[in-house]
Amino acid sequence: LGSARKALPGRPAAYWLGDGLRKVLESSRPLSDYADVVLGMKTSDNRRFVRYWWEVAGREGEALPGWMAYEKEASGYRYGRLPAHSVRWTAAAREYYRSYYSAQLPNPRYWRREGIVFGLISSKAFTAKLLPAGYMTDMAASGVYPRDGRDTMVILGLLNAKVYQWALKVFSPTVNYEAG
Repeated sequence: LGSARKALPGRPAAYWLGDGLRKVLESSRPLSDYADVVLGMKTSDNRRFVRYWWEVAGREGEALPGWMAYEKEASGYRYGRLPAHSVRWTAAAREYYRSYYSAQLPNPRYWRREGIVFGLISSKAFTAKLLPAGYMTDMAASGVYPRDGRDTMVILGLLNAKVYQWALKVFSPTVNYEAG
């Protein structure tokens, strides 16, 4: 147990890891060296502000003015799937998200940027999928935004790899996957 604490300071001690794997983990760089992992927004009133995309789509399938594509369900979808929701995106709605005590509209520099999303909770397995440009993310679908756009597909592949799934179970043995 002592060597596990020394090898991975500030991390949960997985005392049953072998020395070889512990050395691999020691020499590995964290995701935060390559990407920012951030929390999505929270409307605090989904009944009022969130719709399925087809409820607010015009004739060409594009969202009507005042609505934006919204990623709310990332869990269970590996690599890709278009979001099924839209969120109200008028000036009045954004002001509500900023000012209402339990709503959140964090991280404006990541709004509508291409990235990767993962679900906050999954009882089966951690999954990540591509987030196309022009979408907002819900707090239940946190975003991963690579600093170099050329890394997006590599990071997406790594996040969905079996070895990454295993590492997550070592350090986060619950069904919760938080942005931090």
